[in-house]
Amino acid sequence: QISAIFEETANQEKEHAKREFKFLQGGEVEIAAAFPAGVI
Repeated sequence: QISAIFEETANQEKEHAKREFKFLQGGEVEIAAAFPAGVI
């Protein structure tokens, strides 16, 4: 069951990436972002 959840999430992310790359027309993309890093 857990593997199915991870697989579904991965497939969704793959589709998001496909849509995002359709917007790119070549050249360079600059990305500046901050991501939270929680305590484990």
